[in-house]
Amino acid sequence: MYREQDSTTEDYFLEKDFTPDPAEGAPRAHTGLPLRPSRLRGVAGTARRIMRGKKKLLIAAGAAALALVLLYRAVLSSSLMVDAPASGGGFTEGIVGTPRFINPVLAASDADRDLTTLVYAGLMRARRGVLQPELAARFTISDDGKKYVFVLREDARFQDGTPVTPEDVVFTVRAIQNPELKSPYFVNWEGVTAEKTGAREVTFTLQEPYAPFLENTTIGILPHHLWKGVRPDEFPFSRYNTKPVGAGPFRVAAIERDENDIPRAYLLRRFEAYVPQAPYLEEIRLVFFKNERAAADAYRAGSIDALARVSPAIAAPFKGTDALATTTLPRVFGVFFNKNRAMVFARKEVRRALDMALDKQALVDFALEGFGTVTNSPLPPGALPKGNTEEGGDADTEAPPAGESRLARAAALLARKGWEKDEKGVWVLETDEQSYRLSFRLATADIPELAAAAEFIKAAWTSLGADVTIEALPPSELTQQVIRPREYDALLFGEIVGRELDLFAFWHSSQRNDPGLNVALYTNITADAELKKARTRTDAAERAMALEKFVREVEADQPAVFLFAPQFLYLVPRPMQQLSIEGVADPAERFNTVNEWFQKTKRAWRGGTATGN
Repeated sequence: MYREQDSTTEDYFLEKDFTPDPAEGAPRAHTGLPLRPSRLRGVAGTARRIMRGKKKLLIAAGAAALALVLLYRAVLSSSLMVDAPASGGGFTEGIVGTPRFINPVLAASDADRDLTTLVYAGLMRARRGVLQPELAARFTISDDGKKYVFVLREDARFQDGTPVTPEDVVFTVRAIQNPELKSPYFVNWEGVTAEKTGAREVTFTLQEPYAPFLENTTIGILPHHLWKGVRPDEFPFSRYNTKPVGAGPFRVAAIERDENDIPRAYLLRRFEAYVPQAPYLEEIRLVFFKNERAAADAYRAGSIDALARVSPAIAAPFKGTDALATTTLPRVFGVFFNKNRAMVFARKEVRRALDMALDKQALVDFALEGFGTVTNSPLPPGALPKGNTEEGGDADTEAPPAGESRLARAAALLARKGWEKDEKGVWVLETDEQSYRLSFRLATADIPELAAAAEFIKAAWTSLGADVTIEALPPSELTQQVIRPREYDALLFGEIVGRELDLFAFWHSSQRNDPGLNVALYTNITADAELKKARTRTDAAERAMALEKFVREVEADQPAVFLFAPQFLYLVPRPMQQLSIEGVADPAERFNTVNEWFQKTKRAWRGGTATGN
């Protein structure tokens, strides 16, 4: 008998010395004698069985190999490939108001600024609170801080395909400086000389160093070849104000109008040649509403996907959800005292007691639904590095010790200074020179949040023993009839400090009268000097030190009761990735990173470049 061989062994078929079982006396295969037929049939059957086994082996091995390859590819894909942004998608956003000047020189309304941000590009653009080149390839600043030289990108184009040139930049600046046009940005460029100094180079020369100047270069650039023939008196009426051509991330594709030819919506499509990177989103549709209520109704109904600048009341139901994006704006609201009109505010203990009596967090919760950050400083929260004055606040404005109320502390302060309550419960003071009564009018704008804040403040100060009358007026009337002529005792209002933290117009003594914005009519020689340093020193550390010293002076003098910095509230389009409103100084800046937003994705190698375009 033959020994049974393992049919999976390859050597069985390669053995040269084929040997039968010696017990049967069979000759060896190498002798050349023939094998008997019975033996041959046995060998053939065994061979067939072995071949069938081999075939099954090969199929099994192939299947295993394929499985290994697929597994390897899956592991490789998961470890080396990622979802990358892809082109496509879009959203519809509601805006309250109707655009009139989609023009960086004239833009004044919210609708104007929103569209201008999308359609136009500047030399620089703020992204997540940091200024970065946009149309500029690079820039340099002279050692004395008076010259800024910008070199334009070679690939910068307007949406009609025309290259962006130094002539466009110079034309835009001179248009802003033209007093006939009454540009809202005139003061930013007053005294600045703009000139072409190379084929792609433009130079700005300042009369004196101004550290925040770089912020001015975010202004959108007009195409000179389209505007050069428009006279100043025709400028506000040009068709390019409503059918703009810029170099921004999106271009105007269509305008929807109502029966009165008033724009009802703008359809914007991505500008493929936008630098530094074309948007991923294909289109944005902006729909205009007469008021916030109508816009909010459209959002709830799903006819629009996003809504910005929403009031706290509208935003409250979405608090804590991914539908609402928030960020604290660089603005400071407070009550500013006019001691020239109400002599009672000349008494420092009065100003300090009024501050002490307010629970500012409760005020934010009541008037802003919690969408604000308490501040005791003329600077927005977090404007200076941690540990500086503005972060700590004043001891008198901090929460009182347990068991002692704010009102009790404030009343004790007034009593120590000789104040007494009259028969009506109002604090009065008699001195040799003057009689004082804690009675005054509090002026503010008649918008819901400020009206609510005024009522809260009045209630707290009335409980202290003050006689307060609220005077709420429409914003335009308040500005023209009250603020500009300084016809107020106390003013509840806000200051747009901005990212550059230039407080000169709000607090320098030279700005006490209109058109200055020093509504507290504040005068302090030391504070003036530090404000001057803060706007002329180019070194960031020196600027921060000057601002810190200025804040200390203001805290010591207490010319106002600082209240809060409001939050910007944005009901965002969903789904949307890479949407960020970090560092936004103005609501229109929410679109500063719009070219990075995306909705669609594609697979790409990790570490590779995928533009989606």
